[in-house]
Amino acid sequence: MNCEKNIYRPRLQDFVCFRGVSFYCLRDSIGPSPAWFVDDAKKGLKGDFIAGGESAWGAILADQKQILFFAGEADHRDIYAGLKASGFSDLDVLGFYVARQIPQWVRERENREGLLERKTPAFLASNCQVFAVKPCPTLAEVQVWYREKNGQELSSEVPTYAMAPIHDGQMYTQKISSVVGDIRDRFTLGVIERLLQQFRRVGVIYGAGHFVTLRKSFDSELGPPVLKFLPELQQVQ
Repeated sequence: MNCEKNIYRPRLQDFVCFRGVSFYCLRDSIGPSPAWFVDDAKKGLKGDFIAGGESAWGAILADQKQILFFAGEADHRDIYAGLKASGFSDLDVLGFYVARQIPQWVRERENREGLLERKTPAFLASNCQVFAVKPCPTLAEVQVWYREKNGQELSSEVPTYAMAPIHDGQMYTQKISSVVGDIRDRFTLGVIERLLQQFRRVGVIYGAGHFVTLRKSFDSELGPPVLKFLPELQQVQ
């Protein structure tokens, strides 16, 4: 929180762009400074903890300083199109989405007993509609896919490392996650480039886990960074 406070003191940028996090995956298509997101972000602020993570806190500070903020996430359809262009099948995409969602359900304290049977059918139906996939695979088909691709059973105990974005990882879902990360980072970079054409100074807030891939993208597209340490940021704790 202190780091982001210093980014906004004094007014160091004309706009702020941020990536989504697990609670709020904001899509660029929603437009600038949605009031509903600021309202939701404020509801999640409890003392020094904020449920929405860095994007929610960034939105609150931007709203206080009357600075426009933009989301930097790709829509699910963009991710789907990118995965298909990379050679993955509909079942690969939907199976990955299901597997990635399970740890989130667990974090939300859903009952592990019968979790997949209770939550997956509606989740699959929703994503099949978004991706225009017909026929929509069943839970049983996804379970077979996961077993064949990852060599493990799909259950409520699915490990989070199975979805880690490791390009040369041993698990198939790790390879998909790596490509998803590239798609998302390229999209975010495009948003930043677009807005740099409109604004003189910008601030970008995103989860630290994105730094590795985004830094490579920044250097590749924008050239080596010129680091300038501002006095206003020296007191960050």
